[in-house]
Amino acid sequence: MADESLVNELRRTLETLTAYRGAELIRRPSEWGTIDFESAERDINLVLDIGQDLSDLPLEYLSDNAAQQINGAIPQVTNYLQSIVQFTLEGDPTGNRNRLSQEFHNVAENLHAISSPFIPYLAYRRGDIAENIAKLNKAVEDSETALEQSESWITERKAK
Repeated sequence: MADESLVNELRRTLETLTAYRGAELIRRPSEWGTIDFESAERDINLVLDIGQDLSDLPLEYLSDNAAQQINGAIPQVTNYLQSIVQFTLEGDPTGNRNRLSQEFHNVAENLHAISSPFIPYLAYRRGDIAENIAKLNKAVEDSETALEQSESWITERKAK
């Protein structure tokens, strides 16, 4: 299990990442005109979703190594998000946007590759999976009971 100080550091890093959720990262017509980051939208949403997912999970179940790897990948992502926030039309805006989008894609893929294997386990440790399985089993039982009652009622009605 990850050291408490490492988990706290990871949580702070995740807060920095998730703070970009409300930022105008895809398009700003008043500042950028027709230039936008639509080609990076999928990657932007991916990293913000990963950040939110991890923030909601019990990170203390990560190994020290996993927590360090995730924590090491996030600053690269936030640096590129900050570059998008600070993007201007100076120089070659289309070329700069394309370069920034491609480089961001690489760091987004890296964060995804590092963190995604741990999310299901952490979700399981949080208890959501077991709870949802129990709810699903209860719903199946209730449905079977309702079906049996309906069949009995139909059989009784046919007998009359």
